[in-house]
Amino acid sequence: MAFGIKAFLAPNEIATGGTAGLAIVFHSLTNLSIGSLMVLINLPLIAPSIKTLGKTFAFRTITCIISLTLFTFLFEYFKLPVLSQELLLSTLYGGISVGIGLGFIFKGGASAGGGTILA
Repeated sequence: MAFGIKAFLAPNEIATGGTAGLAIVFHSLTNLSIGSLMVLINLPLIAPSIKTLGKTFAFRTITCIISLTLFTFLFEYFKLPVLSQELLLSTLYGGISVGIGLGFIFKGGASAGGGTILA
């Protein structure tokens, strides 16, 4: 998921859904890192979810949020190149990358945060 965000979506200012999309939008407005923004957006949502969704789901979700943030920071640190400047191709490849990442997360019985926690 972090690969799709950093290699295709964020450099072309394409916002995906959920907290990653909000982080991309706020990144273009504030210049804060995408990983930091994802954590800041998810923090208020995690506390109520522990009580209502159970400790196991909350632990897995927190692990996913931390992993996604760490990989986003790693890709920023190692200067992952923009793999496409074409808007349509970036949308397609970024969507596929994020979709595959979310599939793995949901298959593991967790959430990537944001609206999925609320749902």
